[in-house]
Amino acid sequence: MSFVLSHSVLKLGITPDSDSALAIDLLPISLPIYTTESGLQIPAAFAELQSDNKLDRIIKLLKPVIEQILAESKIDFNITPIFWLLPELAIEDNQQLIEWAGQLKTHFPELFGHAKTQFFPFGSSAIVMALGAMQTIIASSDVTTVCFIAVDSYFHELDTLLESNVCITPETGRGIMPSEAVALTCISQSSQGLNIEYAKSDRATVWQLNKSVDALFYDIANYLKSSMNNGVINQFYTPSNGLDNTSDAWIDAYGRLSGHMSRTTQLKQIGLLSGEVGCVSGLYHFMHLYHAYQHGYITGNTLQLTISERLYQAVNLYSWTGKD
Repeated sequence: MSFVLSHSVLKLGITPDSDSALAIDLLPISLPIYTTESGLQIPAAFAELQSDNKLDRIIKLLKPVIEQILAESKIDFNITPIFWLLPELAIEDNQQLIEWAGQLKTHFPELFGHAKTQFFPFGSSAIVMALGAMQTIIASSDVTTVCFIAVDSYFHELDTLLESNVCITPETGRGIMPSEAVALTCISQSSQGLNIEYAKSDRATVWQLNKSVDALFYDIANYLKSSMNNGVINQFYTPSNGLDNTSDAWIDAYGRLSGHMSRTTQLKQIGLLSGEVGCVSGLYHFMHLYHAYQHGYITGNTLQLTISERLYQAVNLYSWTGKD
């Protein structure tokens, strides 16, 4: 089953428009500087808007994107379900997810016309669960297109991040660049386009993260060996964001893939350019690699690894058979 993307919108804190976001590794990007209330200047990319809390900011970030999509009238949300890719909201209980779902329905009622609209509160790894659910729905119903929306912001976590010493500061010189983003795209079944060759997700705490990623890499290596005639990974999209624990997990397991990497394999660390955009990163990297395939910047097989902030990890393997 192949898929094509349409009606895509990307609003990253660090880039001015969707085209720049999709070509972020090909264009010069200025490093944004944010001044905290204490006067500390750090690399961070936030929109200029007032918000009382994270959910309030999420609604305000979404509003212009949704208004644009509704004004264009190109998507019929009565026949197009929406898959909401959200931060990890339901780990302890469902109360936070219920609150977010209620507020989203209240502010954007036009987006909830389809019975199969649903939420995936699994952070950046939500993209893998959502793509699997999309394939099931398309194969078993009259749905041919699903709209994906992801949104996240680290604006209201900034004090906590600074206290935890994970941000880039003049003293540390390394760490994450907090940011925020909204990503929207429609994914439709097609005779040509992007192929999802393999997908698998796992749940593991930070203490078990390295073992989980190692197991995922072991599985993908076996798939490449048995199902793709010892296939080669031509591009590898990693979840690098500037933190050692995120990079260590896949670097330690990298040896599992050694027989499937070539001298020309490209390592795509888009997160180092975009800043930390939380749960949006999974969908953003998916849209980025689709754009790269579409314009001939990449070919062959692409591996995407996602590591959510607290509990979820996943791998996707893609190939390309052209476009309609």
